[in-house]
Amino acid sequence: MNDQAKTITLGEANGELVENYKNPRVGMETPFVWINKKTGGIAKGEVFTIAARTGAGKSCFALQMLTHFSHRYRTLYVTLEMTEAHQAARYLASITDLNSRDLIRGSIQDAELFMKAVAAVGRSPIADNMRLSRFANTVERVMEITHNCGAEVVVIDTINLMKSSGETERIRLTNITRSLKQMALNMDVAVIMVAQLNREADGKMIPVLSDIKESGSIEEDSDTVLLFADVEDYGEIFKAEQKYGVSLCDAGEFSQMREGMRQCVFASIRKNRNGETGATVFWFMNDKHKFIELQEARERNFVPF
Repeated sequence: MNDQAKTITLGEANGELVENYKNPRVGMETPFVWINKKTGGIAKGEVFTIAARTGAGKSCFALQMLTHFSHRYRTLYVTLEMTEAHQAARYLASITDLNSRDLIRGSIQDAELFMKAVAAVGRSPIADNMRLSRFANTVERVMEITHNCGAEVVVIDTINLMKSSGETERIRLTNITRSLKQMALNMDVAVIMVAQLNREADGKMIPVLSDIKESGSIEEDSDTVLLFADVEDYGEIFKAEQKYGVSLCDAGEFSQMREGMRQCVFASIRKNRNGETGATVFWFMNDKHKFIELQEARERNFVPF
């Protein structure tokens, strides 16, 4: 019999609730305190979506999350926009003072630092735990690779580039997201989907769920949706503070970071099955492909210039 056609009784479903009570949901902690507080971490069987316009750093954010997970879990990064070498370069840049463009071109000024970084990665659990692929452009291929490498966390970057049947773009994406949700549940893995926002979201300080390209099934099949927007005007931060009733950052901090050529990224959790929605800001160090939480910077008296 097809597993999807099986049913259980209400009594059996209640038994599952009792089991959940005895063994509460345990999410895998991300590198970001704010997300952990809001979501309790990302659990296996769940889908976490990161959506933003081009240039806001969504791929870097996903990679930063995955490299954090890779110290404890087996992971898979499916990249449909760049080579595996580009992803490796971004990671090395995030933990050193090396420039990712120089790493890709091979024009490395500090060879000693480069070799030390490569050796350090080789000694780390991440070297074996993290897998990279740019050939898994269908859900079936992603499932095959996930099974073969035993991945527990899978990033798809971006789902808009995956292939599937469907008469329209909306139907195609619906087939993809539904299949990825079933994969998360049936294979007991956490899935992180990276998605594009519509062009209509350009210039919006506070994107909404409907701004996700062909948003319907992405919203429905995600347990958590995190939206990004690059902020160039402090006035937009003030408006967001009024909307959400929270303090994000002050004008001095904003000016200081912009003068240091850092992006201020407004992030909002717009859907969360396991907790609260809300908003915060991150500083994006785009030359290092790394996000810093504002609260972390304050506590460490740290200005990441």
